[in-house]
Amino acid sequence: MAVTPAIFDDPKMGKQARELFDDAQELLERIAAKNLLIPRGVYAFWPANTSGDDIQVYADDARTEKIATFYFLRQQMQKPSGQFNHSLADYIAPVDGGQRPPLQDYLGGFAVSIHGADELAEEFKLQHDDYSAIMTKALADRLAEAFAEYLHKEARIAWDLGATNNCRMPI
Repeated sequence: MAVTPAIFDDPKMGKQARELFDDAQELLERIAAKNLLIPRGVYAFWPANTSGDDIQVYADDARTEKIATFYFLRQQMQKPSGQFNHSLADYIAPVDGGQRPPLQDYLGGFAVSIHGADELAEEFKLQHDDYSAIMTKALADRLAEAFAEYLHKEARIAWDLGATNNCRMPI
């Protein structure tokens, strides 16, 4: 049995919430049946090490050609004594950590998009259906979030991350 959102049982908003949900499901079925929205995504991993609060990205595992540097700030909040302000650079092995050669670490990244949402929303607007235009953009946003989660999982599986090591993020 499917679990439904608790708001459906709300005496004030339940009826409208159910109608909105049903409308979204109907539009989502139409989108899927006609392939009206197309997810696209890419991920990559690059050899990387940190130098201070910066992440240096290299062209290959030889790490002789630097292709980019990402400059990160530390958290700017005041913390209690003994706690430090984190930086994203803290999670990549340092280039000068005492090992020779430096520890082999990597920086991963991905990007996703949902193509067709603007065009479909515009079609609805031309039909004076602003409700469906807004619903299309909302669904496209949620689909992009879901696709990002999916692509993140695929990248982690491809690199054998999470399932057999001490990685704290579930896949």
